[in-house]
Amino acid sequence: MKSTSGSLAPESRSSAERGAATLCRPAEEAFRKGLYSLKNAELPVARAYFEAAIQIERRNGISRIQPRYISYYGLTLMEDPSRRVMALDCVRRAVKEEFFNPDLFLNLSRVLMKVGNRGEAHKAAIRGLNLDPKHPGLKLHLEEMGVRGRPPLPFLGRNNFLNVTLGKVLRRGPHRDEP
Repeated sequence: MKSTSGSLAPESRSSAERGAATLCRPAEEAFRKGLYSLKNAELPVARAYFEAAIQIERRNGISRIQPRYISYYGLTLMEDPSRRVMALDCVRRAVKEEFFNPDLFLNLSRVLMKVGNRGEAHKAAIRGLNLDPKHPGLKLHLEEMGVRGRPPLPFLGRNNFLNVTLGKVLRRGPHRDEP
């Protein structure tokens, strides 16, 4: 085993330090299979693989589960409306633990969009893009989100009744109801 903490041999480090420095191969394999299934839009299969990766690490006594396993597991939970709170908790927890991973910010942004929190979703995507300005997934996600126009009455809040109503009327246009 290769030592990652200076000159200390693996035997002289605690099991928690060794667990953080090495990846559990079976868990990593389950995670890779989950990514493949997710890419192929097989959400239930992907969820099962991500959950397996988490369980494998727990069974092996790893105290700090890989945040990416938790993040992608949370992403797959989004399709079940009864589990959206748990999904949001998973992706937020993962970003908090691994704040330098732009993929996790993409997952957070996607989940936030699904629960209808567009503003926070945009902030999460921008934070991820600040970490990796060339990240293709984040760039595409932001493009798909589109650009939000200014509210009709900028001195009022975006959610103000007048802004919401005027925005709907202005977006529809004056002659949309006519054939």
